[in-house]
Amino acid sequence: MNIVAVREKPQMMQLNALQSQVIKFRTQDEDYKYHAAQTGPSPAVIRVVSAGGGGTNALNLMIERGLQGVDFIAVNTDVQHLQIKSKATVKLPIGSKVTGGLGAGGNPEKGEKAAIEDVEAITEVLRDSDMVFITAGMGGGTGTGSAPVIANIAREMGALTVAVVTTPFEFEGRYKMKVALDGIAKLRQAVDTIIIIPNQYLFKLIDNTTNLINAYQKSDEVLCNNVQGISELITHTGIMNIDFADVEAIMKGMGDALMGIGVGTGENRALSAVSNAIDNPLLEDTSIDGATGVLINITGPADIKLAEIQSMVDTIRSKCDPEVNLKYGLNIDPEMENCIKLMVIATGFHAVQSAAANKGGDKKSKGSDFIDYSDFVKMRERTKRPEYLSCLPPKDYQDDLDVPSVIRNHSYADETSGLGMAENG
Repeated sequence: MNIVAVREKPQMMQLNALQSQVIKFRTQDEDYKYHAAQTGPSPAVIRVVSAGGGGTNALNLMIERGLQGVDFIAVNTDVQHLQIKSKATVKLPIGSKVTGGLGAGGNPEKGEKAAIEDVEAITEVLRDSDMVFITAGMGGGTGTGSAPVIANIAREMGALTVAVVTTPFEFEGRYKMKVALDGIAKLRQAVDTIIIIPNQYLFKLIDNTTNLINAYQKSDEVLCNNVQGISELITHTGIMNIDFADVEAIMKGMGDALMGIGVGTGENRALSAVSNAIDNPLLEDTSIDGATGVLINITGPADIKLAEIQSMVDTIRSKCDPEVNLKYGLNIDPEMENCIKLMVIATGFHAVQSAAANKGGDKKSKGSDFIDYSDFVKMRERTKRPEYLSCLPPKDYQDDLDVPSVIRNHSYADETSGLGMAENG
């Protein structure tokens, strides 16, 4: 009788080895939280997760820049790319059964199935997170498909979940753009806040001599700037400080967000910084007008004047909703000499659309628990948990003040009666 030895594919061997490393890493000490923020000024546990190859490149740049106070997790279906290219502390291969460790081949359905296959592993590496950033280049397979799954897991576990993603260049074709937009639609439903960076707008920051590699590096740089800018609001201590609770108040459950960074010099440095931040080329066709939540971070020299701070804050406030929740921080950097740097993050644009839709005769008042039945059904649909989250405990809406009390109470009644969120037949 002949015995045939079955050799394991190299990709599968690499994948199994990487998964073993992740498991070993997380179980060496059950009481040990592996986040770098433990030794930093912020007690918040912040993690940056790259989904797919595009997200990995941006994550590597953050590591190269020495971004402190956060953990880096790379998630990919392509084991070789993950092992060779990623500089992340935690490398998590997903979808061994779906992809065999060879990538998703540009198919977002494969990327989604790969993430669902390894929900428990993703849950484990995100355990105890206060804030999770998800970076991805939308339009491919792994990033587009897995990002919404990762986001759902993070948000279900109670973490403030923020996605920072790019859309393809126009020359990459309509099909890839459609894949990207479909993925963004799913991701938007899964995160608290999403920042979308159109790669096409990068042409405003580069010239005709820029090669393709440098163009994509510019895209990675913009992605990195957004994540770094927000995370450093929390991890850096300034003269006037913005903490995690401030960021959460502005970004939790707010949908689309805009972020602009501007630098001003000279006599009118304050207003120049504001103009450069809110008139940023990457914010074309968008505006902070009507925003209901705004974070402002000002960095300047020791001689920065109170009048300059007031002019910057007042200028931005004048463009927002009259009842905007605006929080600002101030950092002193002696090396900046005669310049001021301003970062603006704006959220809550859906409130403007709602106000326009409600003009004339809408009896719903702001802050009221009264909602139409059709809105009630839609909100219940949004609170339904995807089936792949069944391994996690049910979300308790009783403490979520962003959900109207009629929904929270209904959810609680369903859970206590054993009905969950299932619709009555």
